[in-house]
Amino acid sequence: MARFRLPSLFQSPRHQTKNRGYPFFKTLPGELHSGKNDSYEDDVEFIPTRPLHPRPPQPQPAKPFPWGRWLQRLGIGISVPVGLVAIANLPLEMIRRPVAKTAPILLLPNYLAIEGDFQNAIASTTTAQNQLDNATTLPELELVRQNFVAARDRLESLPLDFLKTVPRCDFGWYRCQYSLNRYQQTQSQLDTIESALAQEKQAQLAFTNAEQNLKTGKWDYLQAYTDTDRTAAIAAWQIALDRLAQVPPQTLAGSLAQDKLTQYEAEFQQTVGEQLDSASQEQRAVALIESARQFAWQAALASQNPPHTVSEWQHVENLWGQAIRSLQRVSSLDLDRYNQAQRLLAQYNAYQGQIRIRRQAEQDAVATLETAQNQVEVFLANPLQDAQAQLQSIRYKLNKIPPGTTVYPQAQEMQDWVEGQLFQ
Repeated sequence: MARFRLPSLFQSPRHQTKNRGYPFFKTLPGELHSGKNDSYEDDVEFIPTRPLHPRPPQPQPAKPFPWGRWLQRLGIGISVPVGLVAIANLPLEMIRRPVAKTAPILLLPNYLAIEGDFQNAIASTTTAQNQLDNATTLPELELVRQNFVAARDRLESLPLDFLKTVPRCDFGWYRCQYSLNRYQQTQSQLDTIESALAQEKQAQLAFTNAEQNLKTGKWDYLQAYTDTDRTAAIAAWQIALDRLAQVPPQTLAGSLAQDKLTQYEAEFQQTVGEQLDSASQEQRAVALIESARQFAWQAALASQNPPHTVSEWQHVENLWGQAIRSLQRVSSLDLDRYNQAQRLLAQYNAYQGQIRIRRQAEQDAVATLETAQNQVEVFLANPLQDAQAQLQSIRYKLNKIPPGTTVYPQAQEMQDWVEGQLFQ
């Protein structure tokens, strides 16, 4: 007969401990194979217990964002194109030339760096030129010199070979101003400023020496005890006055010298005038005429083998000016020497006028060629926009450049090119 076990509620604690954790229907270990001929139902016991409920799924923790892998991929994605651009911008012609032909946009960092330096050089050059034109004191000239040095250093640091290797930067939305033509224009302007600064330095030295000699001559005259010492002091004083008058008036030192010269001459006449004899006046007139002839000789030598640049013609004009100023100081008390000085003065004024005309013609020719070159660059950038009108304007400007100027051969070459573009 099958055994029926009471529910766990009516079982003794020993049976509850023994049967805890068994499934609903489970045979006892000692009764599974007891050897009795009981049926399977006799070996099954009923163990009532609470139904098993499935455990709810535990929430899985969120996986962290793979920042390391993402940053690694981002670094690779950035470093590869940056490396390619860096290699393309190396200062090697074997790299730049094919890159400029196939993908010039890769050279944009080079273009931007060069354009920035070039614009700074132009700004410093313009500032130096304006300061030089308006300088009235020596400290202002020192500022001109500082800006000139800064502009020259920036211009010399630019890679001139870069222009010869790659074409001009023109992407439509960005166009570089840096070109070989503008580089040469800025270099020419810096050369003019350098020449003016050198002339200012020489004029300042001459002005300082002349003033020192004036003071020394006056002091020697006032301290002289004999007529011989007085005569020597007067001659030295007169020579200092002549040297002061020969300082180029277009310089800052020359303008200061001209302002003080009237005062110094009045002081000389007031102190020494009554003691000047006819022999001293004649000797001084001869010295002034000889000095004028020396300046005229130097001017004639400097004007040979034209054409000359603007600065060279300016130098010749200054030499004629110094000769003229020497003749203007010859006193009218010596009639013979005065008449001789007046004849030479008429000739020298005519020569100076011719040199001034040639200097102005050279200056206008250079400016006209620069304008034509700028128009050629605009035409090359947009060859299909009003091509005929642009070329006609360029040809008109080139025809205005006269022969006998330094830029005339270059203008003829450009004119031949323009004619070929017009009739092709």
